[in-house]
Amino acid sequence: MDITGHQVEFPIVSSWFWLSARLTETVLFVVLVSKMDKQPNTPDFRQILITLTILFTAGVSIILFTLSPILPPLSQNRELTSWSYWFISIITLIHIAIFIQAIFRTKRGLHQDTEYIAPASMFLIFSTLTSLSQFFITDWSNFVSNIFKVVGYIYLFRLVFIRYGERPFQELEEMSATYKRLLNSVVEGIYGIDKEGKVTFINEPASRMLGYREDELLGRVCHPIIHHTKFDGSDYPMEECPICHAAISEEHTYAPNELFWNKRGESFPVEYFTRPIYENGQAKGTIVTFLDLTDKKKLESLEVQHQHMKHEVALAASVQQSLLTALPDFPDGVDIGYLSIPFNELNGDFYTLYPKEDEISIAIADVCGKGIPAAIQMTMMKYAMEQGNTPDHALTEINRFSNQYMDDTSFITMLAGTYHIGTRLFHYSSAGHEPALHYQHRERRFIELSTTGPILGIMPEMEYQTKSTLLDPGDFIILYTDGMIERKENLDDSNKIIKESFLKLDISKSAQEITQELFDLINERQPFPIQDDQTLILLKAENREISI
Repeated sequence: MDITGHQVEFPIVSSWFWLSARLTETVLFVVLVSKMDKQPNTPDFRQILITLTILFTAGVSIILFTLSPILPPLSQNRELTSWSYWFISIITLIHIAIFIQAIFRTKRGLHQDTEYIAPASMFLIFSTLTSLSQFFITDWSNFVSNIFKVVGYIYLFRLVFIRYGERPFQELEEMSATYKRLLNSVVEGIYGIDKEGKVTFINEPASRMLGYREDELLGRVCHPIIHHTKFDGSDYPMEECPICHAAISEEHTYAPNELFWNKRGESFPVEYFTRPIYENGQAKGTIVTFLDLTDKKKLESLEVQHQHMKHEVALAASVQQSLLTALPDFPDGVDIGYLSIPFNELNGDFYTLYPKEDEISIAIADVCGKGIPAAIQMTMMKYAMEQGNTPDHALTEINRFSNQYMDDTSFITMLAGTYHIGTRLFHYSSAGHEPALHYQHRERRFIELSTTGPILGIMPEMEYQTKSTLLDPGDFIILYTDGMIERKENLDDSNKIIKESFLKLDISKSAQEITQELFDLINERQPFPIQDDQTLILLKAENREISI
């Protein structure tokens, strides 16, 4: 008998508390199973679950203690009543349904939580079935039932810990790692600062451009480290820095041309954007996105140089055009053909034909270099050939000028000649150029015309010599540049192809016609593409009485 005088009050309340615990356990299972395919809002769901548990426990306790006098007994004479069988059967059926569903989902691989739900349901079913035995009140059946129940609760608590403790933390870590990989995969440098200007995060491109490790910047005020000096070398105070100001003003900022400083103390141009970082509707800091403009600046500089070069090329091409096209009329007794095709816009080859009284000056050259300097050299060569000097004297003057005023890497190969119309004598001097060819019409043979003079522009004082050859009517002098005979892939760069091609032509035609046909035939016979400027000059000796 207890203090109230009721002999059965405590057993009834105790039995109903046991039944309430089993019902609570079953409700918890139903909630967990219903949440398997849904991603709960973990903090909210946890708070709701705790609140409902407290309210449920308090409510059940109040109800049981209040209604204990009128609650029917769940056991009599060591046996369960019909009320107990009904409640326990319902609980057991629910656990069996949960167990079957868990087994089914496990086989289909639908959800990983079933590996805990299935054994938890199984052990709790065993606990319930043990409770249904006729030895319900014995110590043995109670002990076995509790053992099954403890094992089932272990699986249950493990499931709750994984779902609402361990797994959300893992998912948060995976999400953080994903965001970090995304930040590291972009080309822009990205870092965040709080309102005090301290670095809160930084991606790998930013660390790489700045030369700092992540741990060297996190938690430190970054302005004195990477943004301390302006373009003019003056200090950059933090109160003037748009990045530091944006963290407080919550403004978006774009700076197209600023300086950042790396760990080596070297500056590099950047453009950057700033955006506020909000948390719960309040600005907590600023995110800075920046690009290294070093390569862009280099490209802009190269573009300026390219424009200057294009202007220079245009001027040089204009000079060349005037030099190579302004040829005078030739006197009677002279038949000359000429053709010069540049490989690119500028022609590295030069030629001039200048008649004077009873003779004509002829020169062909290959200039190493392009642009205005090469055009100046061509002007100088044209001037020297028009002074009426002997070929060797003209080469000496050009060599002296080139060595004194031209770049050390610039040089010229040249063959200069003078043809006397009356005597049909061809005087020539060579400065490292391809030998001219004297085609003797009567013998159908070629004689190579060359002297031992070095190329122009190497040394200031060099001696050149002049040689002569007599042309009979119908003979030819053939002058050419190396572009007519050389190809990078061709192992044979002799003038053999010129000779063989010339012998196939009808030489009764005019010199200009023969020049064009010879030019075309040479390039047809070459197995490799043109890779250099090409210039060809033909002088045809007319049938004219020799002057005495």
